[in-house]
Amino acid sequence: LTQGLTKGLYGDSFSANAYGATWPWDGSTGIVKPSDRGNIGVWQDTPENNLQTMRAAMHIAGCDQVGAIELTDRVKQRIFDANTTVFEDIAQPLYKDGIYHVPSKCRWILTFAALQNRD
Repeated sequence: LTQGLTKGLYGDSFSANAYGATWPWDGSTGIVKPSDRGNIGVWQDTPENNLQTMRAAMHIAGCDQVGAIELTDRVKQRIFDANTTVFEDIAQPLYKDGIYHVPSKCRWILTFAALQNRD
């Protein structure tokens, strides 16, 4: 924490600024999709079972609170800035000219809380 304070790094971006983390906003590009590994089918189940699976996986990673929010029009208006985020019919998300382009097929947001050591 002292290192971050001496550099003038405060708030939620402390770790990213202090340690130089560069994570792409749309996920890691170094991970191979299961469907690209060969004859593996796409995972399809009910939203309830998918959430239960994600809760179990996130629990292993140290998250004790995991949930999901459905992206209705009202939720989109309240969470996302209309000037920087656009939902449209595209195959893959992209960031261009300061605007996040999100596929309209994205219907859920996974939420989680993880205890972090800020020392």
